[in-house]
Amino acid sequence: LWKELRYMIITDEEILLSPSLPVSADEISDILERLEYEIAHSNGVINDDDLAIGLAACQIGLLKKAFIVRISKKHSYNFINPEIISLKEPVIFTKEGCLSYPGKQIRTLRFNKIEIVDDLHPQGLHLTGLPAIAAQHEYQHTIGQSMFRNELSKLKDDELCLCGSNITFSKCCRIELRKNMRII
Repeated sequence: LWKELRYMIITDEEILLSPSLPVSADEISDILERLEYEIAHSNGVINDDDLAIGLAACQIGLLKKAFIVRISKKHSYNFINPEIISLKEPVIFTKEGCLSYPGKQIRTLRFNKIEIVDDLHPQGLHLTGLPAIAAQHEYQHTIGQSMFRNELSKLKDDELCLCGSNITFSKCCRIELRKNMRII
């Protein structure tokens, strides 16, 4: 029945910026099926060049801690009740976009390597490159944040760094970015 109702991608910031609730075991398959269906029907919605590579449950109106990442068959991941436990190698991601913010692309601070744990990967999963960046983006949806929190032009030197070091951005990842200037 829900396929007939078809979830459209949510653009309402009140929903998008609300923290999600944990997913119970009996909800997992239904939520993943809905996410899979919607991401398959979202490609090319904004324009032919846009390719959806990730989708969080809140983006289809379900305030649940779940998301999927679909880069390729080799890099296809499901996450239920995720927590990112480490972020390494800051990079500048030049054209980050979001289905919930159609037509907007920004430069963001992201991390090339992450470790994430969740109900499906309790031992932790190490991701690198685009899968890591997509997982960070979708994870932020589950905690009530958008990509704009990581917009490079809005990061303040005297604020705590996004990597979780409890050091100011100017004394932490900004230095690493200047040394390595990794741009993706």
